[in-house]
Amino acid sequence: MKRISTKSIISISILLLTCCGIVYYLSLHQELLNSLWKISLTQVVVLIILRTLYTSTYGLFLKISIAKLHIRLKPREWFGLPFITTMGNQLTPFAGGVIMRAVYLKQRHSLSYAQFATLLFANHLITFWVAGCIGILTCVFSPHLGPARWILAIFFSIVVVVIAIIVSLPPYSLSGQNMLIKTINNFFEGWSILKDDKTLLILVTLIAFIGVMLNGLSFGVAFYAIDLNVLPQTVLLVSLLPFFLILIYITPGNLGVQEIIISITSGFLGTGLGKGLLVALLIRATTLIPVFSLGMIYSILLANDLKGKSGSETIL
Repeated sequence: MKRISTKSIISISILLLTCCGIVYYLSLHQELLNSLWKISLTQVVVLIILRTLYTSTYGLFLKISIAKLHIRLKPREWFGLPFITTMGNQLTPFAGGVIMRAVYLKQRHSLSYAQFATLLFANHLITFWVAGCIGILTCVFSPHLGPARWILAIFFSIVVVVIAIIVSLPPYSLSGQNMLIKTINNFFEGWSILKDDKTLLILVTLIAFIGVMLNGLSFGVAFYAIDLNVLPQTVLLVSLLPFFLILIYITPGNLGVQEIIISITSGFLGTGLGKGLLVALLIRATTLIPVFSLGMIYSILLANDLKGKSGSETIL
């Protein structure tokens, strides 16, 4: 019988604790649950569309950046893979969906794991930088937030400065011929190729910006759906922090952790901890609907593609 790893036990324990805490909190505040009945079907549909568009921006990033490595993805690949990845992340701890995507690209297009890591690193780095820049500007031009904005401004500034330093570092190569060193060098080489292409950087930065704004818009619709009028600047700040949760991916899909962070941020910015929790749950639900429906469909389609490739190779 296969033993459960310590990491999995910790992940499941944290998941159970956070979920129990959320259920307990809602049981003490029944008025919050009553707000859910005010949400119209139209608002839910709009949220599902926005979350679908937001998730698809990761596919656009993948399509454009992987083309730099001379790999052309079919529409169902670049559009479907983000939904499969997110679905896998929701079902497994420590971003298991990312591993699934890496394996698919390795088997289907012979993309090395080092090259995949480079693309993933670039994706997160650019998204963090865009979110950080938007966060700084929002804090600077939001005097109504009071002292809270300066705490967030410091955090966003640190993110932007650190990323700027990383991007400005010269190409680096380790000496040696073992597998680990070759993998690290392949990673650095791929990163240099991507960051030196100014046109590519501008394009993927624009895609990241669109993704951040779609995410912010969906949070705005969610706040409006629970009948809470919140200033756009506040909504935008609440929507930005979940981007950085990839750094502490400890439960499947950060379930529970993301909801708590959004709740605390909402309370910190004056919109209310309980209302923030409802928004987080609404965002989670309207994300899972397209992720699981499209994720399952594209899983079948791309699995058939892999079978077809392996079959043709066997014949050859």
